[in-house]
Amino acid sequence: MPQEGEAVRVLPDGYPEPDRPSRTVAGIARQGTELLGPATPAGARMDGAAEFLDRTDQNIVRAVRQWREEQTG
Repeated sequence: MPQEGEAVRVLPDGYPEPDRPSRTVAGIARQGTELLGPATPAGARMDGAAEFLDRTDQNIVRAVRQWREEQTG
């Protein structure tokens, strides 16, 4: 079982592993937070966007795992 934050193969065998754009954009948003400063309004917005994208990515992975479990019974 993969650990938290570890890459997970979520598609059926035979499908290429896609990029996970939400992770990439979350990383860019974190860089923006550092560049702008977390105490600035823009930095705070970037930090919020990064957190949202991280949660979205985690929810997608969780949903696919649940779907796979339901399919295999």
